[in-house]
Amino acid sequence: MDEKVTMAIKDEGKVDIQVLEELNEKLLGTIREAAKVVDNTEKLTITVDEAAKLIGISKKSVYINLIRQPDFPVVKIGKRLVILREQFIEWLENNKGIAS
Repeated sequence: MDEKVTMAIKDEGKVDIQVLEELNEKLLGTIREAAKVVDNTEKLTITVDEAAKLIGISKKSVYINLIRQPDFPVVKIGKRLVILREQFIEWLENNKGIAS
């Protein structure tokens, strides 16, 4: 377990919110950087698979938990669903800490 994560968990399982918020900001920064280099291009969209890899969840979870959200930045092109890259990052920032 990461040292910062271990530090975030206090006595009796209480969580240090400030440390978790710092970790969350670092993660969002990493996601922003990763989104810039997906396939070494500045694509306007990413696939569901790419989005899943960027945030570390399964492709199935993206379909079940994210795409069904009314404000999630997904576009259907033919039979394919693609995610608007910049809006996806904004969506993550605006929805951090919200569990479904």
